[in-house]
Amino acid sequence: MPAAGLYDRATARVRAIESRGGRLFSVHGQWLAWRAALGLRPRLGIAADDLDLVLQVRARTSAPRAVRRVAAARFHEEKTPPGPRAEAQALRRARAWVQALRASSPSGGPLDRLQWRFYRHVPENAPALAALALAAALALAAAVDARLALALLGAALIALATPVGRRLVRLLATIRTAAALESREPLGERWEMARR
Repeated sequence: MPAAGLYDRATARVRAIESRGGRLFSVHGQWLAWRAALGLRPRLGIAADDLDLVLQVRARTSAPRAVRRVAAARFHEEKTPPGPRAEAQALRRARAWVQALRASSPSGGPLDRLQWRFYRHVPENAPALAALALAAALALAAAVDARLALALLGAALIALATPVGRRLVRLLATIRTAAALESREPLGERWEMARR
């Protein structure tokens, strides 16, 4: 039985959509397979070798369906129980993501380059972008009616107080911390997780 959380289910849905368009951006390393003729090798100094390999494939080919998800593929990943180990794992994964994207460059057509720029810049800047969007919405609402602005602010605070809102805040804080840490000192290139 799948034990995927909200984030896992959301990213799986995004991957399915990207795959339909032939532009799958990242995969779990356990899913990754490629043709030997491509001669791919993980680059030294990149902790997210799975993301690095996908970006290499996308940079080497102009075929619009170069990277796809096989819907029937299954793998098992043991989830780390909530706590300090899970938080450290989330930070390590976020740092590896940031590292791999900072070491790559956009390639392909306009849509491919736009997708790369989105993944490269939006997650790192999501807290600032979210604050800016809320401030703009509040300013617009206040221009219409001060009560509307207060209602919007109250709704935003209530949303942040829900379990989903709190998880989102933690995720954004983890990504921001990962970006700051990667700017100071790059993550080591390998780690292992329990797999079967």
